[in-house]
Amino acid sequence: MNKAYRTVIALLVLFVVSGSTVFAQWNLMNQAADSVTRVGIDKIYNMKFDEAEKIAKQLCKTYPEHPVGNFLESTSYWWRILIYADSRKYDNKFLSVIDDIIEQCDDKLKDTPSDIVYLFFKGAALGYRGRYYSQRESWVKAALDGHTAYRTLEKALSVAPGNRDLLFGIGYYNYFADVLPAKYPLLKPLMSFAPVGDKKLGLLQLKASAKSARYANLEAEIILMQIFYTFEKNSSEAKEIATSLHKRFPANPYFHKYVGRCCVLLGQFDEMESVWMNILKRARAKQAGYDDRTSREAMYYYGTALYYKGAYDRALKYFLASSKMSKKFDKEITGYVIQSNLKIGKIYDKQGKRAKANEYYQKVASWQDNNGSRAEARALLKRK
Repeated sequence: MNKAYRTVIALLVLFVVSGSTVFAQWNLMNQAADSVTRVGIDKIYNMKFDEAEKIAKQLCKTYPEHPVGNFLESTSYWWRILIYADSRKYDNKFLSVIDDIIEQCDDKLKDTPSDIVYLFFKGAALGYRGRYYSQRESWVKAALDGHTAYRTLEKALSVAPGNRDLLFGIGYYNYFADVLPAKYPLLKPLMSFAPVGDKKLGLLQLKASAKSARYANLEAEIILMQIFYTFEKNSSEAKEIATSLHKRFPANPYFHKYVGRCCVLLGQFDEMESVWMNILKRARAKQAGYDDRTSREAMYYYGTALYYKGAYDRALKYFLASSKMSKKFDKEITGYVIQSNLKIGKIYDKQGKRAKANEYYQKVASWQDNNGSRAEARALLKRK
């Protein structure tokens, strides 16, 4: 993308962010389909996947030539993959539906190559698949899909420059094409053939999409939440979005956990204790999406809140339980186990049980490093 075009896009984003009505939002479907689709999207975020898939099938039946039904179904599968990260149950179903969407769109684009509807859904499907491949660490496939999605959505944006939904995919690409190669140098060769990203522009585009996209607004908010938490190190912004999403979709563990994680980074121990105990209760009640991994994470962070409040006996209980649960599904020693055992050692030290503490320090010192854990454990072992 040349400088002149970047300038045009940046100005467009500023118009959108400021609420300008200069550009009209293009309609991607009729009013009836639009209303049903938005209900289906809400069902997905509320963890009502079966209900969402019934709506998707009804859309496919009512509008067989439109990709929206298949796309809603793929979104349902994607969120199951995202929430049940260890499962591969929905992978093939997701990929199959994505292939159907791309094939359907390609058939239509042969005759009408500038059709905004099919350009949008093809780009969105490729973008979803690229995110899936990155989730599964298939980086070459993720990069190829990301590049193709960007080109497709870029073409769609030239046809419909006021469409805020298109800005989501463009912004997503711009941000991560700039940030990821810098963070992970091994990705640089994969991105050498692709358009150069622009982190600042990507953030503007994602914010514009979150503000006023019709269908992608929530996904844009979710990506911004992840960006602020992981890459921008802005936990306050991340927490604001996570809290808003959790209030709107209280049954969704993905948003719930982000609220808790942000409390950790912000050192808000009272709220951290409350949030993670609530998450742990839901996990113990087997609420949808609150699985054993969620329970392990909740026990660790709840224990951490207790630790920093000086409730050492109670904290010890949760660190031991978190470390034990990790053995159920982790083949290697994870950060949760390392940090739990380091804190267990410290608690025994505070209780005057030096020999017991040293047992845990020695284990931590022998494991791979996690945020300085080995050096800290060795220093604690030397302390008189």
